[in-house]
Amino acid sequence: MQSAGALIIGGIAALVAIWGVVTQRIIARRRATMDVLFSSEGDGALLLARKEFRRLVKEAGGLAQWAEADKIDSNESAAILTALNQHELAAIGIQRGIFDLEIYRRWNKTSVIQTWDRAAPFVLALRARVQNHDIYCEFEALAWRLAHRKRPRWSRWRGLFF
Repeated sequence: MQSAGALIIGGIAALVAIWGVVTQRIIARRRATMDVLFSSEGDGALLLARKEFRRLVKEAGGLAQWAEADKIDSNESAAILTALNQHELAAIGIQRGIFDLEIYRRWNKTSVIQTWDRAAPFVLALRARVQNHDIYCEFEALAWRLAHRKRPRWSRWRGLFF
C-alpha cells in the first residue's frame, strides 16, 4: 500500500516537473521573441535599411537590378540585404523553436508578406545569378506560411502546451 502511494506521488511529482520545464520553455521562447522585436524597433541601422528598402521598391527598374554582379556591393543592395536578413533570421528562429510564431505573426504578419512580395524579384535574380536556390528560402517559407495559414479553433490553447 505504501509503495503504491509513493509511486503515485512520484508520478505526480514527475508530471509537475515536466509541466514546469515545458512552461519555462514557452516563456523563454516568448521572451526571446519580444526581445528581438523590441530591439529591431530601436535599431537605427535596421530602420534606415528598411526606409531605403521601401524607397528602392518604388524606383523604376525594381529591386532585381540590385542583384546584378556589378551592383551587389552598393549601399542600395546592402540595405535590401539587411532588410531581408532580419526576416531570414526570424524565420530560422521560428523554425528552430527559438521564437514564438504566434507573437511574431501578430506583430509582423503584414510586414513579412509585403516584404517578401516586394523582394521576390531581387531574391529570384540573386538566386539565378549565384545558382543557389536556398538563398532566403526560410524567409520565403515563413511568408508563404503566414499568407496561407488559417487559424484553427484550438490555437488559443496551443500556447499553453507547445
